[in-house]
Amino acid sequence: MSNQKISNFSYYLILILTLCIPNAYSQELSFSLSLTTDSGTVPQLLFGVRDDAFSGLDKYDIPEPPAAPGSLLHVFLAMQSPPLAFPNRWHSDIRSLSEYQDKRLEIWNMTVESNQTGGEGLISIESNSTQNIPFKLQVQGPGGLFEVVNPPCTVTFPVSAPVISFYWILEVDDQVHVRTETWGGVKSLFR
Repeated sequence: MSNQKISNFSYYLILILTLCIPNAYSQELSFSLSLTTDSGTVPQLLFGVRDDAFSGLDKYDIPEPPAAPGSLLHVFLAMQSPPLAFPNRWHSDIRSLSEYQDKRLEIWNMTVESNQTGGEGLISIESNSTQNIPFKLQVQGPGGLFEVVNPPCTVTFPVSAPVISFYWILEVDDQVHVRTETWGGVKSLFR
């Protein structure tokens, strides 16, 4: 075989392995949200963590297009450290799984803009997890809303203002191991 053929073969082999294998074995813990109010329904937003994602801008982060003129409902995610080249409105925000496991906590801000107030809104949540990664997902929102959610499920909220913020809090849900000591106390076993 000539060196050119080996070089071409190597190039295509590396290209195939780069494009196919990392995604086939990637760990993902992500969630799809769809929102419905009296103003309408928005397409699914996506947030979560993946082992092949970065905490900054990467191929999994998709900008949210601007609201159409006269639209009644617009929903988007906001990044914590957004790239300055884009408005901080995202349809998808996927972060690094390894950094999440180190910090043990990630928070996403979701903003709902509505031309109509009053009534209730409904958020439908689905899990897109590819592995059994232990987690606890909570939502904090208007009207004192603070719930632990277990997807698939729905959460209702009052549409009380033209702009409403929600915070999605994702935690590693490891149990803290305890043992009873001889003196009758409980001692945490930290790793």
